[in-house]
Amino acid sequence: MLNAVGEAELEGAILGTYRQALAVAGRIVGAVEARDVVHDAVARVMELAPYLRGGDSSVGAYFVTVVWSKAVRAAKVRRRFVFVSPEVLLGLEKQAWLRARGRRVAVS
Repeated sequence: MLNAVGEAELEGAILGTYRQALAVAGRIVGAVEARDVVHDAVARVMELAPYLRGGDSSVGAYFVTVVWSKAVRAAKVRRRFVFVSPEVLLGLEKQAWLRARGRRVAVS
């Protein structure tokens, strides 16, 4: 453990770049999810604090990088989900059930 970044320095770096980090996350995942992403990044940077070294500017830049990375990951995960109406879901389940039993399914 390097333990080169103190609590006050870490707090200063995070608070100094918080608005920038929130703006970066907002552009990637939207304003609603941006605060969650930034909160996750704060937790990650605090977890890695014993291994960080450098001044406020390098820790702040690293914090923004972690925010960007977490926002990109959140955007990728969000794209995997497709919301459909219950009626469409029932139709898809019926088609899957029929296919599983070897029946032909008409695609509309």
